[in-house]
Amino acid sequence: MKYAHQNEKQKDRRGARGFTLIEIMVVIAIIGLMVTLVAPNVMNKLREAKVTTTKTKMTQLQGFIEDYRRHHSRVPDSLADLTQPSEKNLGEAYIDDYEKLRDAWENEFLYSKTGSQKYEIRSLGADGFEGGENDDKDLSSMKNELPGRPVRGCCFR
Repeated sequence: MKYAHQNEKQKDRRGARGFTLIEIMVVIAIIGLMVTLVAPNVMNKLREAKVTTTKTKMTQLQGFIEDYRRHHSRVPDSLADLTQPSEKNLGEAYIDDYEKLRDAWENEFLYSKTGSQKYEIRSLGADGFEGGENDDKDLSSMKNELPGRPVRGCCFR
């Protein structure tokens, strides 16, 4: 009898090791609820990060343009001028990585020279078209939206 009783206990233990279908469904429902609440916030932060990255890249690009201006006493005619080796820059290009000429959405920055000492750098935002709101909003060096202090010549209207 002693052995028969032990066999029943072993059978009960083996059956009690797993989770029931209801327990698994409750856990999946909780995880789904958490994802539903957290995912929009994460996506918003990712969008904001791309806007911030683009603003930072525009500020960095302003620095390259200012280096060019110091050496040549004028701003470049196009951003392509920054990728060409220059004797006034010890034979080096001002920008050696074409990725620096693109915003966080992989669109090329738009550059317009508005005078010998003035220019504007623009990004058309996530959608790549003029206008828009939120992360589709256009960014411009002329609107003083960039981090840091304004660079001489870039931010005048």
